Amino acid sequence: MKIKLLFYIHSYLKSKIPKFILRKKMQYLRRQTVSEAQAQRINYYCQRSCLKDQSTAIAIKDYRFTKPSSYHFDLLPYLGYFDAESKMSYLFGDLTHIPQEPSIVKSRPIAKDNQNAVVFKLNTIRHFRFVKDAKSYTEKQDAMVWRGNVQDHQKARKLLLEKYFSHPDFNIGHVNDFGDNAWRVKKMSPQEQLNYKFILSIEGNDVATNLKWIMGSHSLCFMCRPKYETWFMEGTLIPHHHYVLVKDDFSDLEEQFQYYKKHPEEAMRIIHNANTFVKQFKNKKSERKIALLVLDKYLNTKNTHNKV
Repeated sequence: MKIKLLFYIHSYLKSKIPKFILRKKMQYLRRQTVSEAQAQRINYYCQRSCLKDQSTAIAIKDYRFTKPSSYHFDLLPYLGYFDAESKMSYLFGDLTHIPQEPSIVKSRPIAKDNQNAVVFKLNTIRHFRFVKDAKSYTEKQDAMVWRGNVQDHQKARKLLLEKYFSHPDFNIGHVNDFGDNAWRVKKMSPQEQLNYKFILSIEGNDVATNLKWIMGSHSLCFMCRPKYETWFMEGTLIPHHHYVLVKDDFSDLEEQFQYYKKHPEEAMRIIHNANTFVKQFKNKKSERKIALLVLDKYLNTKNTHNKV
């Protein structure tokens, strides 16, 4: 709670920087070149500019949010960089559908026709908290771990527990009140889970919250092919390069577990690739630049930001 309060205060203070200063900075930023990697990310998040006549759009000057929200405080400090008359639409929450009109979102389905979902870095306090991993891969337990909530609609999580709750090498279970609680276990912090070589990441309402910190650690991530994506660009992750792919029904989970248990060099190769992927999200200056240029592309039809 204290961390969230400090986050709210910090974001609110940033939003109070005089607008003329921010807009001058934005003019300077537009004149800068972007790297090829940055341009690719900008165009990945925002595939086309906003339609000016969309019915759900509001002017930035009219943007309000009535209660504290990490979504609100993630977006608010960036809006001062742009003309108050600029129009935008936004949909907060765990979005699993594609908006009818171009809108700022935290998550979207991984699909060819998802261009109306303009991905922004939202709910960062929950989704972009990386952890320090003091243990090397070889120092960890030769076992698999998973902790999380389970709801009726989360079929993958239920299926995992049905099949593998009693597996001698798997320490898995849910931590909320669900069903008859036959699979309920004690909570484990991310730091405690990092004692294991293998960690499962399973999508919940949209993306899996633990995916970012797993891929930034010295443990090996196991997951099904993702169906949703956020600022982390889950749709660009390559199976058996960034993570170990398992079937949607987990029928090959035991086989994959045994294979990587016997092939530590391959496990460490994937972990290295995952760590490299995560590094781009830890560069605060670059992240801020990309975020501003994503909004700039969305709000302004003239700026495509694909120069290098």
